[in-house]
Parts: sequence; C-alpha cells; structure tokens
Amino acid sequence: AIALQKVKEAEPLRFMSKADGNSFEAIIQRFNVPASMDGGKVFDFAINDVSNDLMTFRNHFQIDEDDIDYYVFHQAQNMILNTIDDTCGIDREKELRSMEQFGNTSGVSVPLSICANQHRLTDKESVRLLCCGFGVGLSWGIVYANIDTKNILPVIETDECYEEDKTPTGSMKERTVVVYGADTPLGESLCRCLDMQSANVFMVGKDKQKLRELQNDMYYESYVYEGTSEKQEEIMKEISEAELAYPIRGVIFAQETMDNDEITKVFAQLNEEQEQDIKMVIVAEKNDFDNLQKLVGRLDEDAVSEEFCINGITYDKDKLEVIQYVREGRNWSDEFMIKGCPKEMKRQFHISFGIRFLLSNAGQFTSGTVMRMER
Repeated sequence: AIALQKVKEAEPLRFMSKADGNSFEAIIQRFNVPASMDGGKVFDFAINDVSNDLMTFRNHFQIDEDDIDYYVFHQAQNMILNTIDDTCGIDREKELRSMEQFGNTSGVSVPLSICANQHRLTDKESVRLLCCGFGVGLSWGIVYANIDTKNILPVIETDECYEEDKTPTGSMKERTVVVYGADTPLGESLCRCLDMQSANVFMVGKDKQKLRELQNDMYYESYVYEGTSEKQEEIMKEISEAELAYPIRGVIFAQETMDNDEITKVFAQLNEEQEQDIKMVIVAEKNDFDNLQKLVGRLDEDAVSEEFCINGITYDKDKLEVIQYVREGRNWSDEFMIKGCPKEMKRQFHISFGIRFLLSNAGQFTSGTVMRMER
C-alpha cells in the first residue's frame, strides 16, 4: 500500500497524471478469466509515451538534470527501464532499482525501490527524486519531490504476513465444495467462481499438473486429488485426512461425459448420514436432459436426509453466450472471442450463477429439479 501525508512545511509536489482508455485491453483481467497482457503493446507504451512525457514533464516544470538526485521508475522489467534511460539520456547510476531483489511488485515498486536503496541516500539531509509509475489502464504518472532522508526507512524482511484481507465475505464462505472434473474447461471455470465466492474447493480430476496450476491461482484454501469419481472411497479417505477447515456443503459434477454409475457411487457414499447437509449439482449438456432428470429424481427420492439436495443444470454450448450491450448497442461477445478467450468461457458465467443459487442457503428449498440454461 502507498500512503501520503500532508506536511505544511514541505516543498510542493510537482506531478502529472495521464491515462489512455483506448488501450485498456493491453493489461486486463476479465471476470472469471485469468489476467492477460499484450507484452508488445505495453513495451511500446513504456518506451514511447512514458519516455516522451518524462521529458515533457521536465521541460514544463523547468527541472534541470542537476535538480534531480535520482530517478525512480516502476520496476516493470530491466529491458524497459534500460530503454527509458537510453531514450531520455539518463545515467544508470542515477536510477534507483529494486528489480534484482524483489522483481515487479506492481504499484508499490516505486516506494519500495526508494526504501531498498536507503543506504545510498542517507548521506544527504534531503534527496530530490523524479518518480514515474505506469501500467494498467493504460495509465502513467510522474512526480518530482524533495524528500527528507530521515523519512526514508529501510526494507524489513519478515516471514509474517497480513492476512486480514482473506477474511471470507462471499456467499460460499465457511464451506468446502468438491468439484469432480475440475481439470475440464467447465470445471476450471466453476472452481474459479467458487473461489471468488470465498469457498474452499476440493478439486478432483485426472490431470494433476493442471489441477496444481489451478490451485496456485486460488485465493482461499484448496485441495487437489488426482483420480476420478470411480475411486470414491479413496477420495473420501483423502478428504477425511485432509483436515478441512470447513465441512463439505457442496458437490459438483462437471465432467465432459455424464456417468450415472459414478455419480450414484458418490451419492451412496455421502447418503449414509441421517443429518447430511449437502447440496449436489450435476452439470450436463442439453442432450442429457431426460437422463439427468431421471437420475436427479431417483437420487432425490433415495436421499436419507431432508437436507441433502440433488439438482441438475443442462446447457446448450451453442446458444448460452455471454451477451452485454453498451449504450451504442454493441455486442462485445464477438470481440471477447476474437481476443483469444477460450470458447468454453461463453457459457460458464450463467452456469456459475445457477450453481451459486443451488449451493446457497436459499437453495435448501430446491431439490429434484433440473435447471435448463439453454437459451
């Protein structure tokens, strides 16, 4: 985090702030899709727009080279920083960096670089810095400041971390949800949705590497099991030994092929307790509607506990699209696809909303039904 404090006796800050909204897609994270960056576009932006405005800024405020003790830039990458230096004629010895120690730390890289070089600054009472940050937006800003060196503190490294922001607040908080087929495109998307709603996710799939990669992206606690629902006894043993932070409250089947026998085995394993409070959701393509409806109805009748809810969702991958209209009436789903986003992402937003309802407290009144999401 970056904090600014107003000090009446301090010299005024000279600053400039700019943004180019036309290039918003250069660095972007769409809903429920991993962030992406157009490296070439960002590189061109940094070495052209940022470099040009550094010189414009200096000319505007009549800041001579002798008026600057050090330059401090956002630690994007060494190639970008070197190119900015060369373009603006900056001596490398006058630029403070922390890239080698800490890498790209996003918005805090400028103050971090100042503190990481504290030992180079304390021989003066004050230090004149020209700082520049740039990135998502695209946006960039420049500030010139004269800072009292006694206010520049060294970096303290510790194993302690701030985790209060991890306090679950989403609708799926304080529950574990098991997702079968978590390594499929549909399963991956649903796992991400559940994580965004504060659920702990137990991911079951055949591709362990993909599951591990997905687990690394999870914000809240998650677990991985390599296998299929055929090994339900092993899975339940793994779950019991995992010491879950929260009890299992949801089970989702997101496999590419619906298998009645496997689903029935999982149900039978979970259906042994009289007070079982679990919501099961089976997701399948529309061609499996009749089969799914019969299965859901049968399992619902066999459920020992009234708190055990079994429902299904069917979808048509050719029709269930992400459609959003802006004031001009432009449909951005085509553009969404052109940008290289996976085809499967077109249908999963709506499915995730249906699952969120069926797994929520409000979903306890719904069982034995199949939601048709086929429009």
